[in-house]
Amino acid sequence: RGQHLLIDAGAGSGKTGVLTQKILFETGFTSLNGATATPPLAVDEIAAITFTRKAAGEIVTRLRHAFLQRGHAAQGAEREAWAQQVFALNRAQIGTLDSFAFWLLREYGPLAGMAGHVELAEAGRVESAYTEQVERALNSAMAEGSAMSAKPADQGGLFLVRHFGYTTAREWTVQLLRH
Repeated sequence: RGQHLLIDAGAGSGKTGVLTQKILFETGFTSLNGATATPPLAVDEIAAITFTRKAAGEIVTRLRHAFLQRGHAAQGAEREAWAQQVFALNRAQIGTLDSFAFWLLREYGPLAGMAGHVELAEAGRVESAYTEQVERALNSAMAEGSAMSAKPADQGGLFLVRHFGYTTAREWTVQLLRH
């Protein structure tokens, strides 16, 4: 408790199971060597980052099953506590690194001055956005006319278009943005 856990092992070695057991321990579901987590955490107080969406889904499924099973066997306040853990799974950060980063941006972006709507873009949409921005910049540079009258920011675009052609300049610039 109070420390980060990193599990580094090959495929099929049981990482998902170990991570699930660790979360079950931290939420008070299980004990370890006779010890219990004190106080138990709500599952939405834990960030569990996995490599694949499949692993994240398996962890959530296993946790939901365990919490429901314990809740059905309990009564009164204990039953309510396990029901709360099931509901907290909807808010829990159990997923891939990109989904966790997206959640951070969405939840805390405004505090960092990132106003507006944040959405996770598919790879094709990112490529399209890069291409649109590059085309806009190259068109702006060409509209400025000659390199002598162009703003310094436009001179590079003009140089690329004049020496390599519009299509090659666009493709190279998009490739640079990708990397």
